[in-house]
Amino acid sequence: AFAHSVNSAAVRLALTVGLDNVVSAARELGLDAPLAEVPSMALGTNEVSLLDLTAAFASVRAGRPRLEPWGIAAFGTEAGSLRRLSPPDGSGKALAYQNEMTDLLKRVVTSGTGRGAALADGSAAGKTGTSQDYRDAWFVGFSRDLVVGVWVGNDDRTPMKNV
Repeated sequence: AFAHSVNSAAVRLALTVGLDNVVSAARELGLDAPLAEVPSMALGTNEVSLLDLTAAFASVRAGRPRLEPWGIAAFGTEAGSLRRLSPPDGSGKALAYQNEMTDLLKRVVTSGTGRGAALADGSAAGKTGTSQDYRDAWFVGFSRDLVVGVWVGNDDRTPMKNV
């Protein structure tokens, strides 16, 4: 159901585990935006930026809570050499649900709505989403060593056609 974005299953699961627990998990992953504890939150009705959502997926991939987004891996010096940068420290307690979340997200890519993001080695995991009236479409996912978030939409928030 998760792999195919079955909304009713997501809402039932959120109600079963408790909306307060859904919010707690979101906070553990670093989502600080205001989150209304309503059943539709399981469908993504609370606004979260793509950067914050991508950082939350990075936390799932790393198995650590609240990773800070980090996008620059290296830069060139005037001497022409490449200087590599170290990512922020991701130490801390392990996420208790990392394996389960990763398995769910892998199914989205292997047999669900995210099949277009599949990699030959089977390491890709992620989730697709759309907003009301197809104003936005997005994919956030990861492989062994990369986490990406992609948004598609009109900058004036008008609905897209044929999406």
